Amino acid sequence: MGYSFIAGTTDGPGVLSFTQGDVEGSLFWDLVRNAIKEPSKEEIDCHAPKPILLPTGEISVPWKWQPTIVDVQLLRIGQVVIAAVPGEFSTMAGRRLRNAIKETLVENGMSGDTKVTISGLANTYSDYIVTYEEYQVQRYEGASTIYGPHTLQAYIHKFRELAKKIALGTSQGEEVGEAPVTTNYTGFLPDSRTDTGNKYGKVIVQPDPKYRRGATVEAVFACGNPRGSASQMRGQSYMYVEMKMEDGVYKQVFSDADWSTKFEWKRKEISLLGSYGEATLSWNVPLNVGLGTYRLKHYGYYKNIRGKLTSYEQETEEFEIVLENYRRS
Repeated sequence: MGYSFIAGTTDGPGVLSFTQGDVEGSLFWDLVRNAIKEPSKEEIDCHAPKPILLPTGEISVPWKWQPTIVDVQLLRIGQVVIAAVPGEFSTMAGRRLRNAIKETLVENGMSGDTKVTISGLANTYSDYIVTYEEYQVQRYEGASTIYGPHTLQAYIHKFRELAKKIALGTSQGEEVGEAPVTTNYTGFLPDSRTDTGNKYGKVIVQPDPKYRRGATVEAVFACGNPRGSASQMRGQSYMYVEMKMEDGVYKQVFSDADWSTKFEWKRKEISLLGSYGEATLSWNVPLNVGLGTYRLKHYGYYKNIRGKLTSYEQETEEFEIVLENYRRS
């Protein structure tokens, strides 16, 4: 990362004496940098004319500060080709990549009407990618281009390889090259406390019997700390809105992934043994929702004093969505 990385952008300037366009550096900040990690001559030569403020590519304590292997990906849907890039391309860098991909596609038999689009920040993040000329100026984006002045050309080279395979039909979801390195990072958040208190899943506040469209349905449940069961709930939802069908069977029609719902957990009590929490389930009834009988359903886990997680589920009493203008009491 170069000096101008700290300078910030035109619409959000940085701090201290740092300014954009710095290709000289500072003896004082070099000494501060060297106390953290002095860059190698190889890295200084590789990144010239960037004055290096942080040699992130050579720091691996406690883990690597920058990815050394990143994913590039090309997808085709009919005449549309999507380049999934693991970083932020400048406007001109993006144009050059897009033009190179299309040129390769056409050279290998695809129609000139093929549309190429770029999807940024895909799969991982490797900061900025600018053109060689933009890199020489060392504004914020150039200073944040972590693989040196030829970064864009490296991406163009790899995407040309993928574009040729796409055009010739020789690539069907294959993985090419060395896989990125993954690390099991240690989090700084402490583990969730033991769940204590009322029986989990118990409905503390039931919804009203009737609501109109546009109203907000609410119910409160005794709820284990959701942070303690995040991995167990992956791919599931903590709340659902269920509608009663003509055969009497309930069908899930909304979940906590919908804009009209909200799942809010709060710790209510805390002690040496653990803590007790409650969750408020809210549903803003859409104006086009069907009239009929509904209920809210909650899924979750609670953790005992030995750290064991136990699942539970519970639903509210039924309530009606009606045409009349009912209000909450």
